[in-house]
Amino acid sequence: MWTRAELKANAKAVLRHSYWEGVVAYLIFGGISLGVGLIGSFVPFVSIAGTFFVMLPLTVGLNYFFMQNQVAPPVINNIFFPFGGGRFMKITGSMAWMYLFTTLWSMISLIGLFIIIVKGFSAIVPFFMNDSFYSDWPGMSGSWLYDTGWISEYLRSIDSSWTVPLFVSGVIYIAGTILVYMKTLSYSMTPYILTDNPFIGYERALKLSIAMTDGHKWRMFVLYLSFIGWALLALLTLGIGFLFLSPYVQSTKAALYVKLRDIAIDRGLTSPEEMNVFPQQ
Repeated sequence: MWTRAELKANAKAVLRHSYWEGVVAYLIFGGISLGVGLIGSFVPFVSIAGTFFVMLPLTVGLNYFFMQNQVAPPVINNIFFPFGGGRFMKITGSMAWMYLFTTLWSMISLIGLFIIIVKGFSAIVPFFMNDSFYSDWPGMSGSWLYDTGWISEYLRSIDSSWTVPLFVSGVIYIAGTILVYMKTLSYSMTPYILTDNPFIGYERALKLSIAMTDGHKWRMFVLYLSFIGWALLALLTLGIGFLFLSPYVQSTKAALYVKLRDIAIDRGLTSPEEMNVFPQQ
């Protein structure tokens, strides 16, 4: 098993000899991401192609950089690991499938959100188009919204025929959002698995990630949530602080993967040979 304190202590120990290299790696990753985004804003095709053929494999490369830091001195060029050795298409294909499955699951919550917007819009527009709504504008004051009583009038005007669908849509949206996050956690080890075995194939990588995270998702959620205080502080710096926080978070995630991989090997879910690691002594 593993604890948050153990993983964070491991990450801090690793960062003692690789922190600034981690910052540089994130600068490279962020710079490339910004470049793809800027070009894609003018040429939509570039945005799509850049996401699939640059950013998805580069995400694996960033994970590989932090994985290697666990066992060896930092090497910045490790971030470009997916683009050499015949690994590019295998890694890109596997990441594309993961991206596709995550997107498909997100459709559930988006359907609920779409219905909420449509129903809410169809209820609000007729009320605001009513001439009686504008009759009190000449006497508008700071407390106008309450003095005119139009809010209560609007609530009374709501047709109960759409309240049930709206409630159901809200439930679908909330449940869908939770489900999407759970699925995201289930697939989250896929990029790390690809750092160990780029040729494992998307189906095996996804299934192994799901198996690895089974029984650990709640603790993973709590682990990620524990960084929220640092994230809020980073926001106060207009986002610049994330550049210095990200190596800590990423090193912790790498330590988590190592733990989950070791547990998976012990449980017979995979083998040291498949993961290209030495057997645990």
